[in-house]
Amino acid sequence: MGLPKNKLLGSLRFMKVFRIFFPTFLIFTVALAVFSQAKQSPNVVYILADDLGKGDLGCYGQKKLKTPGIDRLAREGMKFSSHYSGNTVCSPSRAVLMTGQHPGRVHCRGNGHEPGLALDPAMTTLAEIFKNAGYTTGAFGKWGLGHTHEAGAQNPMTHGFDHFSGWKNQMIAHTYYPTSIVRDGKEIPLKKGTYIHDLIMEDAFAFIEQECEKERTVSFVTSPPRSLMRPCMPPRNCMRNGVRYTPSLTNG
Repeated sequence: MGLPKNKLLGSLRFMKVFRIFFPTFLIFTVALAVFSQAKQSPNVVYILADDLGKGDLGCYGQKKLKTPGIDRLAREGMKFSSHYSGNTVCSPSRAVLMTGQHPGRVHCRGNGHEPGLALDPAMTTLAEIFKNAGYTTGAFGKWGLGHTHEAGAQNPMTHGFDHFSGWKNQMIAHTYYPTSIVRDGKEIPLKKGTYIHDLIMEDAFAFIEQECEKERTVSFVTSPPRSLMRPCMPPRNCMRNGVRYTPSLTNG
């Protein structure tokens, strides 16, 4: 979604108030189709979501759940109407996005032993394309293509990213309260009960707000993984016929 700096920051601050509780998604600013034509490189937020369909967002007509932050990004930026994920599961969908390869040719055909899913450093990634065009790049959240605290091919910083903040690996990304967070390849212990999503989002917003002052910025961000698929205590105002229930995409 291509946005000028003032609108992008306004939408991101709006999203701070309305915390996004979706399945895992990956946001990053890109300008692949437009930066060569524009006099000033635009800020773009692109959202890739695990287990989230087009009909799950308000900007595409969904009525049961409110998604005001994303709706504003779509309203003030760009919406994709014919865009398909590279796969139905986490790692290969990211591999297709990073490499531009067809799902039938990409090295990663499904989830599995994560070190073996690492990208080949000899390949050109989407992030490297932007780096070559002068962009600053950052990844925040679930990488899904290796252990982010390990050096070499598994690390997102090997593949064109200047910064990373998120989970150590994909399996750990299924929990809200891990024992550590990885920042720029360094694993940092967390106190028991630390809600990692707040830390990741704070890192992501800080990066975007800082880099938006510059031209040509690319950044990645995520929110809670599979929140609609994991049991939780619903808010007190979620009552139906006197019985507390958990809202979902199907039961309203």
